[in-house]
Amino acid sequence: MLSAALASLLAACAAPTAPAPAADPPQTTADAGVAEAVAEAVASPAQPASEAAPPAAHPLQRAAEALLRKDTPEFDRYYADYAIGDLDRDGRDDIAVEYGIGEEGAMRHVANHVRMLMAREGGLQLLADDGENLFGYCAALRDIVDGVLRVDALEACMVPFPKTIAHHRYEWSGQGLRPLGEESPEQRILSQLAEIETALREQRDEVLVRHLREHPVSSRPGAAPTPAEQGVDRSLFVDAPRRDAFATAVERLRKAGLQSLGSDEWRATVRGRDGNSSGEYRLQIDLSPDQGLVETDDATYVVDADVMLEWPQRDGSHYHANFRLIEGELYLLDHNSDEV
Repeated sequence: MLSAALASLLAACAAPTAPAPAADPPQTTADAGVAEAVAEAVASPAQPASEAAPPAAHPLQRAAEALLRKDTPEFDRYYADYAIGDLDRDGRDDIAVEYGIGEEGAMRHVANHVRMLMAREGGLQLLADDGENLFGYCAALRDIVDGVLRVDALEACMVPFPKTIAHHRYEWSGQGLRPLGEESPEQRILSQLAEIETALREQRDEVLVRHLREHPVSSRPGAAPTPAEQGVDRSLFVDAPRRDAFATAVERLRKAGLQSLGSDEWRATVRGRDGNSSGEYRLQIDLSPDQGLVETDDATYVVDADVMLEWPQRDGSHYHANFRLIEGELYLLDHNSDEV
């Protein structure tokens, strides 16, 4: 989320410079200096923020910051971002931290770094720094969901509004982070469409609503939760025939496979094979969309792809569902039918 990083940078530039504390030996667990913050983080959920004041930082965020400042005193000199969730599936939330790094005296970070902190009986545990091996790219934290840490690779750390060039997933091995897989943007789009198809067939509404918005909701730790139905457009799947047609289109086009039309365009097409769906199914992917940014009340998001899914209808027309790929997730832009 780019606006959060920029806000942190501006705040750092405006604040008076204080002498950096002397570096302590690397810490792997919370000590007496941060025990209170860690205990609060593990035991207490984040409280909703009032409308009159900015949201308070999540307790886990405060505890992680305390540990990281002891391990790397200038870790939040440029910016810091966070992803919170239960990575090792032990019922307690863990936290990943992304922060900028740069040369002495520099006003802007030149790269970034990711550290993982796990919730343990004695408090948060800061894992050994293996970032160069695990994140050998410009890493952008996305989320921790269902025991999986998602981290995107950006084209560069120093350019404004960088595009995502790859999507990485990690899991907990029992000893540390273990890579699960890597996807290109077009591969990610196919897997996202498959996720929607599966959610339709299994009636998993909690998955569908993530994709039926135009853009992400705020995921800042400590931010007030977004109302469940805010910005959700359920009209695409309002009737069973359209749900079935969407699922059929995704299934057939994924089997057909993508063909490259150049460096930034991909397409898949297949003809209908029965009387109820005669015509052409088509998936069109544009990795250089005309509208490259989406601005919300609290963030600016990079649009990494425009996606159009098309399927035939019984009257000879075609139905279109248009999505945008933002931070590795598909979001519904609009949908409509051709006129015969």
